[in-house]
Amino acid sequence: MLTLLLALALIVVAVAGAELTRSACRRQLMTPLIAPMRAESPAEVPAEIA
Repeated sequence: MLTLLLALALIVVAVAGAELTRSACRRQLMTPLIAPMRAESPAEVPAEIA
């Protein structure tokens, strides 16, 4: 039973870590495209887009 719980916890941590890494990579790659849509103020938009 303990082994099953440990395995489940390991899977959850691995999936969460992969998801965080993937979203961080995507954010870095997509920032130039998303920034104008997401920016709360014009100052946050990169100069080359503005």
